[in-house]
Amino acid sequence: MAPLRGCQCVVLEDGVSWRLSSQPYAPAVAASIEFYEQVVSTFPDTESLTVVVASGVTRDAVLASLGADLSSPAEDAWDTDERSTAWAAVEVPGGVIAVELSGYGDPSLTDLAWLSKAGAAAVVRGNIQAHYRFGCARTGELIFDDDEFIFLRDPDRVPAELRPMFDAAWEDIEEDGTDNKRADPFAAGLAMAELVTGVELTVDHVASVLESEFFQAPSLCYPPVEDATAPALVIPEGEAGLAAAARIGRDVEGDPGARVLSGELGSVVAVERTIRGTRRKLFRDCAYLDSWSHLWTPEPGSHLPSSWIWGGAWVNYELDKDIWCYSVDHPDQLTGRNGAIRSSFVEVDKPARAVRRWNWMQPRGANGNATRDNNPVLAADSIMTVSLTQSQRDGEPWTTIRIEHAGLPVEWLDDMETYWAYQLTIADHAGFGVAP
Repeated sequence: MAPLRGCQCVVLEDGVSWRLSSQPYAPAVAASIEFYEQVVSTFPDTESLTVVVASGVTRDAVLASLGADLSSPAEDAWDTDERSTAWAAVEVPGGVIAVELSGYGDPSLTDLAWLSKAGAAAVVRGNIQAHYRFGCARTGELIFDDDEFIFLRDPDRVPAELRPMFDAAWEDIEEDGTDNKRADPFAAGLAMAELVTGVELTVDHVASVLESEFFQAPSLCYPPVEDATAPALVIPEGEAGLAAAARIGRDVEGDPGARVLSGELGSVVAVERTIRGTRRKLFRDCAYLDSWSHLWTPEPGSHLPSSWIWGGAWVNYELDKDIWCYSVDHPDQLTGRNGAIRSSFVEVDKPARAVRRWNWMQPRGANGNATRDNNPVLAADSIMTVSLTQSQRDGEPWTTIRIEHAGLPVEWLDDMETYWAYQLTIADHAGFGVAP
């Protein structure tokens, strides 16, 4: 097998320099994306999943490297909180596979390299932010890692031996053509993991690891992407946007001062903003937009951003599949503390336009659940349309994002116009179109 190309040095979070390996690293195996599409279908949900595959190491060593406490078994795979996850691992022919079901427990670069000291290791991760990570190492040397490998700007970083699998899932964000159907990113990642480690993951292996014991472990154990000394994001429209969201959330909750909705619908709310970047880069974030407030609202008492909670069909733009989001105690109270927003795609034309049905949900009764036992706030779903139009300025791509929201109560028109303008300001100031 030919050696790896495009090698470089990286500095890991502990300050140690690691040379990207230039030696042959993978046995000749017959990994295929089609095979792994079947394997992936047996997991509960690839939008909340991390898989580690390693050779030359034991099950206990893998769990230890992931921070799993073998003296603290979890009740099940979902016995977690915002700072913890739960891992299970089993030995399989040729190595070990480990699984966690949050999408936020993947190993640091240092731990990934350590796992490969006597063989090879790879990690594949997907989460509700639609961030698909693939990383791999061999004999203690990092080969490749990217937190969103399907949007990689420089595919020459990918080892040549992995390019066929990588290319099948890669989205070229610099092109502005019509999207061709791409391979499932998680299946492509698992196929690359087999190429690196020589360890095949089968449907039976998935069943075995999911039925085995899970152990509690820390999540978010990799360093923040942003430099801790970087200035905080400043959003000029932020306070107005949060105030508008709070008024709508108050109406949803029926709190003191809530407005009584007359049932009269207003004209279409329309806002737009032109920001740097290609629409292919921006499309996914915009298509799934409900709130980006977590990018600048810190959690009380912490430097970490606080966040809404998301669930449902967050992966492949499935039509007529419910997507859920909840404000809970976040400063952006668009859903209210106990309510939710339910949406679903009715039209997707990548990378130009996405249309969703959109409604607020109130829990039915004091102990109700806004997802299962709910009352729609609007008699008929509103319709939210996001359109992206690309242009050139001084040789650089810019994209105009336009949001149109129809079918809203007249009482909410001004607040929703303020809210959507605020969200587009976040996209602009956070550099959505130019961020790596």
